[in-house]
Amino acid sequence: MKAKRAPGERTRVGDREVGRGTVGERAALGCGAACAERDGGDPPQPCGALPDGERDERGEPRARERAHAPAGASQARARDCGRKCGEGEPQAAAKGGMTLGEFDCDVGGDAAEAGPEHLREPRRPARRASSLRRGSERRREGEQAERRDDRAEERARVRTAGAMLRAEARRVDEEPGEHGEHHGDERSAKGHWRRRPFATGAAAPAGGPRGRPRQPRASLPERPMIVDFHSHTLASDGTLEPQALAGLMRARGVEIFAITDHDSLGAYGHFDPGPAELVVGIELNTTYRGNEVHVLGFGFLPGDERFVAAIAANRASRVERAKRMAAQLSAAGYEVTYDEIRAEAGGTETSIGRPHVARALIRKGYVATIEAAFREALASGKPGYVPSSHMTPQEAIALVLCAGGVPVLAHPGRLKDETIIEELVTAGLLGLEVFYPTHDRNQVAHFRALAARFGLVMTAGSDFHDKRYNPRGVGMDVAREDLSDFLDLVR
Repeated sequence: MKAKRAPGERTRVGDREVGRGTVGERAALGCGAACAERDGGDPPQPCGALPDGERDERGEPRARERAHAPAGASQARARDCGRKCGEGEPQAAAKGGMTLGEFDCDVGGDAAEAGPEHLREPRRPARRASSLRRGSERRREGEQAERRDDRAEERARVRTAGAMLRAEARRVDEEPGEHGEHHGDERSAKGHWRRRPFATGAAAPAGGPRGRPRQPRASLPERPMIVDFHSHTLASDGTLEPQALAGLMRARGVEIFAITDHDSLGAYGHFDPGPAELVVGIELNTTYRGNEVHVLGFGFLPGDERFVAAIAANRASRVERAKRMAAQLSAAGYEVTYDEIRAEAGGTETSIGRPHVARALIRKGYVATIEAAFREALASGKPGYVPSSHMTPQEAIALVLCAGGVPVLAHPGRLKDETIIEELVTAGLLGLEVFYPTHDRNQVAHFRALAARFGLVMTAGSDFHDKRYNPRGVGMDVAREDLSDFLDLVR
């Protein structure tokens, strides 16, 4: 590596001593000396140096004004001289024994073309805007962290309250009744409607064949869970009996599921979930700011008095709405009676809704499909439309929380106004149904980000009603880590 000269140090070219000069001057001088050596002439006079004999009292050449060509001329001279010298081996400088490549020129090519500009220190960009942006990002990250902490504390409180309520319920179940039988045994005989997991057989032995210890297996990617936390039976607007739906879950290999009939718990106590784990669930219909908002509730105590009274009021509202629909349809030329609508609900008034009205229209031959019935007669602005008068989603969330459950917003992709989600989080919402059959990949990513932003757990459900309405059937394949937080709350 070549050592740099100190300021003012001289360079000898031929029999002359010159200063450093600019990059272009040094290149021109070196190339000129080489040409002079080759042609037998004198080397060129360096810019800024005086001829021999004009020296000061110390014997040093006196400096004079650099009144030479404009900036860049010396570089041009170097290039012209270089072209005249031709390509090939560098020429030796006169008496100095140096070649062009050994001159003290630290840059070449484009940098030499640019002159001394490349040696200047670049200006630093203004940092105020970036500093403000970083500060804003830090504040936003801090606010999001606080919200996540608040949601975690809320989930912990709900988990503790739910555990206390379930412990009390188990204590009551274990107390003998009037005739000596246990409440828990009686309830189990009615169909296992409690949400605790059911035994699936004895645990496998720890050792391998003949008691030898098992060899560790290579780690494999964890397979997704098959779950379904959103389905319906004849107890609301589904078309299958509870046991038939449980059979579909078993055939699909669903590991854990919930039946979430609209404003009804009528399915529980009438089916055996088999080897699958069961979670008590319900779907509460609510209205808010022109939106139909459905709130799913999981893991609550079904016998909570306030909860039972609220869903009974919702069912009564459904009956009145169906009667008004029948009257309006008859006035518009659709000869459909309330009794025919009630017959589509299985002859009961458990949870009558617009799907039952649509089936009555299909049976009478007015339309071919449920979608056509909604589009032509039951949607907003059509002759059979009657706005619902259910509770608000805030009231539904409070009911589920007070009963020790986990409130989850169903199918958020169907909302007209997504700003409602943040309001419901403030009211105590704990989960979001991120994985839903009609949510595309972009929607799943969007709602996953919303769940992370507000500290909500994620759930998955098929919203199964019948095989014609839901051709995909039951069950959703979801990664275990996406459901772990939700399962921690309801198990």
